[in-house]
Amino acid sequence: MSIFGEATLLEVLTHVSSFLILCSFLVRDMLWLRLLAIISSLVWIAAMVFGGQLIMASLIWNGVFISINIYQIAAIIRDNRAVEFTQEEREVYETLFRHFKPGEFLKILRVGEWRNAPSGDVLLTQGQRVPGVSLITEGESVVEIDGEKKVTI
Repeated sequence: MSIFGEATLLEVLTHVSSFLILCSFLVRDMLWLRLLAIISSLVWIAAMVFGGQLIMASLIWNGVFISINIYQIAAIIRDNRAVEFTQEEREVYETLFRHFKPGEFLKILRVGEWRNAPSGDVLLTQGQRVPGVSLITEGESVVEIDGEKKVTI
C-alpha cells in the first residue's frame, strides 16, 4: 500500500524509523543524534518482527549500530560529568570556551600544557617552525617582524 492510502504496520514502522534517522541528522547535539539512531534501529527491528519479514543481516547490523551508539553515549556521559577546574582554568573556560561542554574543554587542557612565561620570554621566532599553539590569558605580548615592533597584544 501507499503512505497515502491504507498502510501496513510494516510501512508505518518503516516510515517512523526513517523519520527518526532524518531527525538524528538534523540535531547538532551528539547525544541526541545517538539516542535517535538507537530508537530508529529499535523501531526498524520492530517493523521486521511485526511485519513478518525478519532479515537476519539487517537484525545483526542494527544490533551492531545500537551497541556502538550505546558505547558512545556512555563515553559522552563520562566525558561530560561534573568537571572540576582550577580558578585559572574556569576563567579561561567561561571567557573563551563557554560554547564547549566541560568535558570537551578538559580534553583541550589535557593535550596542552599550562605554564607561565616570564616577562621577556620568546614564544615564537620568525623563520622557525611554530612549536605549538599558545593562548595568552594574562599580560601582554609584543609582535616583532624583522626586529621591528609591529603590535602589542
